[in-house]
Formats: sequence, C-alpha cells, structure tokens
Amino acid sequence: MRRTSDKRRREILNYGVNNWIAESALINAIKTTRVPIASSNDKERRAIADNLKLFILGYDEMRPGAWAVLEPNTFLDWNWSHDLMVEELILIAQGKHRRLLMNVAPRSLKSLIVSVFFPCWVWMRSPWESFLCLSYSTPLANDHSYKRRQIIESAWYQSLTDGACALSDDRNRITEFSNVSGGIMYARGLDGSVTGVGGTYIICLPSHQHITTSLGELPIGEIVEKEIEADVATYNHATGEVEWQPILRYEQNPGKEIIEIELDDGTILECTDEHPVWVEGKGYVAASDIAPGDIVLCL
Repeated sequence: MRRTSDKRRREILNYGVNNWIAESALINAIKTTRVPIASSNDKERRAIADNLKLFILGYDEMRPGAWAVLEPNTFLDWNWSHDLMVEELILIAQGKHRRLLMNVAPRSLKSLIVSVFFPCWVWMRSPWESFLCLSYSTPLANDHSYKRRQIIESAWYQSLTDGACALSDDRNRITEFSNVSGGIMYARGLDGSVTGVGGTYIICLPSHQHITTSLGELPIGEIVEKEIEADVATYNHATGEVEWQPILRYEQNPGKEIIEIELDDGTILECTDEHPVWVEGKGYVAASDIAPGDIVLCL
C-alpha cells in the first residue's frame, strides 16, 4: 500500500471544508460507480466497497469525502483494517450477513465507519432505509447521531443525493430524524429505551426494574442473566398501539446513579438521569428534564 507523504499530510491539514464543497469531480466519481448493492459478483462487490471507501476518504486531497465534513483539519491514516470493515459492511448491505460483530482496538475508527459513515452511504443509494443505531450510552449514541446529521445536512452530501435525503422538518431531532424519501434513523443508548422503534439495520434500567413481557412482569436483571427468551411490550408511536417485540440482545452495563420519579398514582419510576421518557407534547426527554405536571407514557 502506498504511504501518504508528509507533504500531502500537510496539504490536507491545511485544507478547509469550504474549499471543496463546490468541487464536482468527487460527486461524479461516486455517482458514476453506482453498482447495485444487491450485486453478487465478486468484482462488483469490490467496486461497491471501493465506492464506500471513496465516500469516506474522498477522490483526492483536493476533494475530500465525508471524513472532511467531520474532521476537515485532521489527516485520516487509512489502513487494511478499515478496508476489511468496509468489505464486511457491504455484505451486510447486500443481505449476505445478517449479524456482524467487530472486535478491534479502541480508537480504530470502528464507530465512525459503522455507525456514522455507513448509514449515510446507504441512504445515498437507498434513502428509504431505516436504521436503529445503538450505543452503550445515550450521550454517545446522540453524538453519533449528530455526526450523521452533520454529514447529511452538508451541501456536499445533498449534492450527491439530489435532495432525496433532505431531512423532514417535522422529525429532525438528535434522537431520531427522517428524510423526505421515508428513511429514518433512530439513536438509542442501551442505558435507555428502544421500545417502539426498529429498523432495516440495527447497529445495537436498573437490574431490578420490572418490564412487561409475554411471560409476565420480570426484572430486567433476571432476563439478562438467564437470557430469557420472551417478547417485550413496546409502544408504537406511529400506530398508537402496544406491540410485542422479541429481545434482540442481552447486555449488562456498569452501574450508574439512579433517580426516582414519582407519578400521581404512586408509581415510582427508577432509571438513570439520561434515560429517555416519553412526555406528552414533548416527545422523548431525559428523565432528569421531566418537570412537575408532565404527563408520561406508561405501559
């Protein structure tokens, strides 16, 4: 693999986003290599992987890609591990893989490639797709969501999609946003709630807290420890109905400070301060932001 010269590194470091937004060569390069994602030919699959890589890195130092939207003054030292991540994600996009677990060292760009760049790239080709992007904590999930939205709202990205991925005015929040083509991206932390949401792509409470399952009221800790197979009662905000959904993942998180919220009927809700709670007229808000008089949704 050819190594980038120090001179080129300095050029990229000194190159600002405003200088490349108007460039058209990268846009044409990405658009003209639109091999269908569903292609099964190995040669075409590699072409698709190269297209995703091009979307991230850019055409050359004068026409950077999505990385430069987020980090215009930081050099990206791409290596073989990033190529491998991209190749595996293409198999996910093609439906060849249904599940993918990546174990790499911290600060290896995994979160950005998987949770930020990949969803934005898929939308460029299939703007109607839905994503449920999970993280171990709500703040990190929100940070990834902010970066996805930062890319999508850039003039560079909108020129790639010809307006098909323009975000909807009525659903454009950090925790979830949709585009005019029907696609939606949710952001949730495993310390919060994912009830009532789902997606074509899923990029994944106190232990004594009871939740409603198809087997009755069970504490979350017992469900996780024993990996109990049961459906969970969820609320679909689009239909206004309670739906049963299967458990997708079992994970135990480090302990956090718990707050108590007392409701009018005497019910006590225990959760972390950033746990999202549905409030009438406000949507999902952090538990710590609930005010006296707010009406919350309880299943």
